[in-house]
This record gives sequence, structure tokens and C-alpha cells, in this order.
Amino acid sequence: MEATYRTANGRLTFRVSGEDVKGVFSQIAELQEIFESDTECGCCHSTELHYSARVVEDYRFYELECVACGAQMQFGQRKKGGGLFPKRRDDDGKPMANRGWFKFQPKSESEPVPPVAKPAAGPVPPPRGNGKATVEKRNGVALFRDWDAAQASKQWGEKYLVVADVLYGLKDGNYVAIKQVPKEA
Repeated sequence: MEATYRTANGRLTFRVSGEDVKGVFSQIAELQEIFESDTECGCCHSTELHYSARVVEDYRFYELECVACGAQMQFGQRKKGGGLFPKRRDDDGKPMANRGWFKFQPKSESEPVPPVAKPAAGPVPPPRGNGKATVEKRNGVALFRDWDAAQASKQWGEKYLVVADVLYGLKDGNYVAIKQVPKEA
């Protein structure tokens, strides 16, 4: 049995085959997991993405890269069958920030960029602390001086928060920076 499958964004078309409907279904599911895993950058939300395959020493890396900010999302390789999957969890099995998207953060200009980077530190999840939750609102959005105060408040989990003059929106369970907010006079 054969089928033609076009990705949701229409950029790629594949011909898949299987012995039966289950075989074709499995082929389409694998294509969707790789080629439709993300439609925007997890760091800056740009839709300008491209695929990258590179070799470092004897290792081959498969990544989705953001043209706008340079962030990457790596794909892991299955031990059996050799397929790929989007890496969304760290080595301890915990969900990674930005749905697995990260930017290289070299320690200094003199040090080489490591072949595998750790996720960039982001505002989510913010550390728990004993910050005081002073709740001031502007245009219905709670304002906080730091993440400790935001997380300690009853507003934690609302769709939008302003922390240290940056507007954050809740997306996939994480707060993502949207824009700098000017201070009111």
C-alpha cells in the first residue's frame, strides 16, 4: 500500500509505503514527529527554521535551527531502528526549557564552543524563594520586581505576567519573554 503525504506547512512531500494501513500510518507518524515537531523557534518564536545535519568527530548530529536567533533543537537517535526524535528532556528525564530549544553559551571568547550545548538558562521555571508578593497591576497584568515574588503570588499561572519590566506569556506550561515593557511615568 502506498500514499503521498505533504507536511502541514506544505514545504515537503513524501511517498510512504507499508504492507497495510498500519504500516502506512506508522510511516506518516514518524514523518510528523520529525518534520512537524516544531513550526516556530522555542526561544524567539520565529518561523524561519531550517534542518541541519553535522558531524563532530565520529558523531552525527541532527538539529532544527532558527535563522533569526541561532537557537537549536536537537534530535536524538533511536538505538533500535535508527529513527530520530525531538529531544525535549534532559539526561535526568526532566523537561527542558523552551521545549528543548537552546542557544550556545560559550564561557569566554578564548574557549571553543562545545559540540553539545546545554539548554540556555531561561526565566522558566523560576527558582522558588522567599520574595514578597507585592501585587500591582497595569492593564490587568500583575507586575513583579523578580521571579521569586511572581512565583510566591496568587497570580502565578496567569496567562501574562510582567517581571522586571519584561512581559511574559504562558506557553506550553512555561513563561516565555514577549517584550520589554516601558515604565509608566
